[in-house]
Amino acid sequence: FFFRETSPDFNYSWHTVPERLCIVTLSGESEIEVSDGEIRSFRAGDVFIAEDTRGRGHISRSVSRETRKTIVITLD
Repeated sequence: FFFRETSPDFNYSWHTVPERLCIVTLSGESEIEVSDGEIRSFRAGDVFIAEDTRGRGHISRSVSRETRKTIVITLD
């Protein structure tokens, strides 16, 4: 696992994850948009699994003015 800090203005275009990940949000708020158009928001205390290692992937973007802090746990 590792800790990640992302600036409050991040907006990452389509990308995949290198391996299956468990993401624990500690602070900040983000949106994840997946290839079928679904958008979900994540804030402090939320946990999700990122499994899109192939294909189009997802878009990640900030929706707050706070630095996003996460714990990233590799699952593979």
